[in-house]
Amino acid sequence: MHEWGYCEGILEAVQRRAAGRRVKRARVRVGVLHRLNQNALQQAFALAASGSEAQDAILDLAFVPARWRCHLCQEESEGADIPLVCSNCGGMEIEMSGGDEIILESVEYALEPTKSDMK
Repeated sequence: MHEWGYCEGILEAVQRRAAGRRVKRARVRVGVLHRLNQNALQQAFALAASGSEAQDAILDLAFVPARWRCHLCQEESEGADIPLVCSNCGGMEIEMSGGDEIILESVEYALEPTKSDMK
């Protein structure tokens, strides 16, 4: 399960941003070219976060497609696979962009109980 290595990096980024505050939710943008399984990544994150400020935090994942453009016919498309040739003209001059990112977009913190809440 290669998701474990990714979730360790995500957890480190969440912990740096949290600076000791309890984390309720983290939103991560993930490029589809990483070929990550959403359920496996969420389970690995839950295990890795156990005992940390991100324990029980929800990991929201937004998967981003790869985009490409053919230099010959200017056809543009997106998806989860990298084409070897343009599906429109058969050209091999394809420029790729995106689909390979992993970005921690946001961290939502749990509200700490106030003294009046504890009565």
